[in-house]
Amino acid sequence: MANRPNGGRDRVIDADVVQLAEAHLGHCLHPAVLSHSQRVRHLALSMASAADDLAALQIAALFHDAGTASDYNGPDRFEVEGAHAAARFLAARGWAPERIKPIWDGISTRPRGLRRMRDPYRASSAKQC
Repeated sequence: MANRPNGGRDRVIDADVVQLAEAHLGHCLHPAVLSHSQRVRHLALSMASAADDLAALQIAALFHDAGTASDYNGPDRFEVEGAHAAARFLAARGWAPERIKPIWDGISTRPRGLRRMRDPYRASSAKQC
């Protein structure tokens, strides 16, 4: 995540997409899950270095349990469905696939044994909330 394709020029846009993601998930997730995801985000930020893609890190933290929302319920494990939700959310906002992929990988491969699932753009049967 350290190499930003645009050299870091879009920090304002990144801050906006993080706020949009948080508001978006506020409509989808149970309040306890949203609160947990916000705490994960703050913990991740406290551990991040300045060279990291902080917006991507925050999006991954916020979406890591999005697959528990009924709006994102699909045929895959909730971790993978959350990764699909994050990928669709970011693609709809113009993020490049090479910037989305590490987020999808980080969310979907948390549980052991899921590292074989590497298709961030697989269409899910779940609706977009």
